[in-house]
Amino acid sequence: MPFVEAIPLNSETVLERAAEAVEKRPVAPEPRPDQWQYTKTLNVQPADGRTTTDESWLRYDGKQSAGWDMEGNFRVRDVPPDPGDDDLSPQAYRKKLLKLPTDPDELIAHVAGDRHWIDKPREEGVPKVVAPADVRAYGILALYLKQQAVMPPKLEAAIFRALARISGVRIEQNVKDATGRTGLGLYWSTQSPRRYLILDPRTYRVMADQTVWLQDEVHDGRVIFEKGAVGANVVLATGIVDRAGLAR
Repeated sequence: MPFVEAIPLNSETVLERAAEAVEKRPVAPEPRPDQWQYTKTLNVQPADGRTTTDESWLRYDGKQSAGWDMEGNFRVRDVPPDPGDDDLSPQAYRKKLLKLPTDPDELIAHVAGDRHWIDKPREEGVPKVVAPADVRAYGILALYLKQQAVMPPKLEAAIFRALARISGVRIEQNVKDATGRTGLGLYWSTQSPRRYLILDPRTYRVMADQTVWLQDEVHDGRVIFEKGAVGANVVLATGIVDRAGLAR
């Protein structure tokens, strides 16, 4: 495949174009509680480039999940209720998103001040670090962008406009995902290694969540990840289906 150079773009212009495009989408009907969110992804390990393809199904109400086990058997499992707010069902996530403001400035203030993300439990034994408000806002908005199956068009447009107001946000053209597709690479400018959300240049939907090491990562004198290493979660297919086992 020929080399394609990634080109920096004016992030405000690109993100406004994205907002204008997505807010014209029709509002999708809400899935039934017994329908399933289907996702097919390609996962790339940065240490050795090993790839795996995964298909998963999650009931819209979150009560069951399905997929293939290590022996190749298709299984449907009950999902116990989550008392926290970290692993919401598609149905619950939609309700959360519908409560968010669609004014870009209000949206930034809301997510930056959301105590859930400020107080969110950290890994045991690791000192708690609260990121600066702009970094936190970017991370939360990027997370919401990946919830495309339940995203109201007006909110998605507000997210793009909010991102355009955050000074550290950058966009590159011709960023290649792990399957060779090129898109628009959205990233936080000071993040290292660089973590891209790669957007489809026509629909502005997320194609991949991909991390690229711009230099060797060294711990205790040992190279953990080499410069040029790539870790990725690439979306191959996604959508709502009527039963577990069906694909889009």
